[in-house]
Amino acid sequence: MRKHSLLMLIPTLWVLTACQPASAPPGPDMARLQQAMLQKQEQLLQIHLDLDSAALEIAEAEQMAQSGNCSGAEFHAAESYRMLRKADDDILELGTELQALFNLDSGRSGRK
Repeated sequence: MRKHSLLMLIPTLWVLTACQPASAPPGPDMARLQQAMLQKQEQLLQIHLDLDSAALEIAEAEQMAQSGNCSGAEFHAAESYRMLRKADDDILELGTELQALFNLDSGRSGRK
């Protein structure tokens, strides 16, 4: 009888272990990855808006230069240059973040 109980216990334990929740599949957490990608899209949109603003500053600088307002042209040109540098830095940072997010080789290359 004892041997029979032991034999019944083994399939019961096997069934119970099969009923436990499955572990997460290997690879990235898709919900986390999707959230991170949405955040990166927002960053790209902000960079796009910054570049649009820089283009407007360039147009303003050109208009001021044509009207002979050199100090105004210089101001808008400097502002557009600042915006372009910021957008460039933001793109480099975003690229580095994307490399880390997807576990790519992050051979850093920055502006000198």
